[in-house]
Amino acid sequence: MAVDTRKKVWYKPIKDINNGYIELVCNISDPVGDLPVGHQMMLADVAGEMCKATAMGDGNHVEYGFSVAEAVASGDVFALLRKVGAKILHNQKLVGAYSIGDAVIGIAGGGAWTQAKSATAQHKDYKIGIVCGPADRYEGAVLRGIEDAFTATEPVDICI
Repeated sequence: MAVDTRKKVWYKPIKDINNGYIELVCNISDPVGDLPVGHQMMLADVAGEMCKATAMGDGNHVEYGFSVAEAVASGDVFALLRKVGAKILHNQKLVGAYSIGDAVIGIAGGGAWTQAKSATAQHKDYKIGIVCGPADRYEGAVLRGIEDAFTATEPVDICI
């Protein structure tokens, strides 16, 4: 069964914070074949996704420090990634309606975050983050969870 929702990875955006690393849910491109624990991830051509790090030395390969925390099977579009030396930025703003697990970049000087993709050359020059919370929030008196997108006006947490 393919992992095609965030809840199938973990019921909260962050699974573990321990000894200098964070494990969190991330939106990924469907891998061809399985990805073992420890495999490095890079920014995908699809906005908001990370993918298997390949083509070392290629201009599209930029290392961001995210690796596979739990094995990923072919067909999975969400996974648990690990970031060593991570930091969580609170009360950040998004440019659009993005979701927990989306890869984002901080727009230079703008103070807001937009979905990142390797096909946009300047995105590779910025610090990559993953939207990681808050896990539960109220919007218009309705409790929102891990599968619900954030609006551009909600404060969000971003793991960098």
